[in-house]
Amino acid sequence: MNKSKLFLWLLAALLTPRLATALLVGPYTPDANTLVLLHLDEMAGGSVTTNTGTLGKNFYCVNYSSESTPLPLVTTMLGAPSYSTNSPTTITFNNCESNSTAGYELGFDYNGDGVFEPDTGGGTSVDFLPMAVLGIGNGGQSPFTLEALIQPTSTAGNQEIICTDSDASSRAFQFRITSGSLQFQFISGSQAVSAPIPTTGTDAFVPGVWYHVAMVYNGTTATLYWTRLDPSVGAAHVLGTPATLTLGTSDGSVTGPLVIGNRGRPTGTETFLGAIDEVRISNVAR
Repeated sequence: MNKSKLFLWLLAALLTPRLATALLVGPYTPDANTLVLLHLDEMAGGSVTTNTGTLGKNFYCVNYSSESTPLPLVTTMLGAPSYSTNSPTTITFNNCESNSTAGYELGFDYNGDGVFEPDTGGGTSVDFLPMAVLGIGNGGQSPFTLEALIQPTSTAGNQEIICTDSDASSRAFQFRITSGSLQFQFISGSQAVSAPIPTTGTDAFVPGVWYHVAMVYNGTTATLYWTRLDPSVGAAHVLGTPATLTLGTSDGSVTGPLVIGNRGRPTGTETFLGAIDEVRISNVAR
């Protein structure tokens, strides 16, 4: 199935406290509720990856370890092999993004001018976008989903998966690994849901293993998922207890840069160390 996409589709049963049905299905194509979808299938040596979601435009691999305009492009992040298996059938996700260098990240060119321009001093940027664009607080407490495939080398420290944090006074969200837990935190308003990453059982963290991670918000309750990517795994693994969050219109007006694998500010302390693939942001509770 060369270049086909098989995806761990979470049919999130939000009223079920522990498990939701999970299926490997494909080929995957974006629907009307898919705002961002990064297949990250580009070849090695490039610095641009295409968003096939409805927001369109590109993400750029950059070095944001210090403030400069423009940020230096990075050509070592794309082209790594992603998850694949030949048992019981051949499943492949082709290429992915992989990184081990502090400060490197993928940034969304929101204004479409061919350059990722985050906050480089002063708390403003042409590539800051309102969170309502990502389905958060779009006219009230609206549902949204953040998800990705990840292959972390450890669960220590803070490692951003999907982030819209910045140096601005009004800061948006972090979806990350933090000191052995998976966490979604909307910084403005101090709202968060967090749960320990498994250390035993089918979905236990093992370096070099691929996992599907997700945060699903149904307009009231936020649920975290951490599931080993394996055809033999028959259910999505709900982490901890779903949390009640109030993410309304005022949160939708908070702005920030959309960044994959780091945060949108000039530090390398929250770099995701490992591989990321199949990043998807939806304006619906998957």
